[in-house]
Amino acid sequence: TVMLHIVNLWIAGRLTLASGLLTRPWPDIAEGFRLPKFVGAVFLSGLALSLFNGPSAAVGYVLVASMGLILSFQGLAVAHARLRDRRNGMIMLAIMYFVVGLLGWPLVLFVLIGLTDLVVDFRSRKTPIPGPGQNSASKPD
Repeated sequence: TVMLHIVNLWIAGRLTLASGLLTRPWPDIAEGFRLPKFVGAVFLSGLALSLFNGPSAAVGYVLVASMGLILSFQGLAVAHARLRDRRNGMIMLAIMYFVVGLLGWPLVLFVLIGLTDLVVDFRSRKTPIPGPGQNSASKPD
């Protein structure tokens, strides 16, 4: 349900951009979507709470579900930022989103990527991919 709202919001933004009524430039969501570090702590505390019985487990389930979905969006943003500039990146992204939409459980992998990105920051480690006519082995003097 939240995922459907996010997709609908993105579609509405793209339609507004296509109509020329968008007054701001389209944001680079894959590079700009960064969660604060406390989201990981809330997720892990919810995971710990879910191991107990009673109301604390229910609170833990809610925290794991909501923070997990947000962390999966961060993981998807990392994958999108890393893959979109590659030669077959759009094909890999299409397959990735198809598999996530078809199966659903691969979002757990993106939760782990999003959780790791809070500490490691994968997008800042992105190395530029050499364009056509550039040799990656040659370095300027």
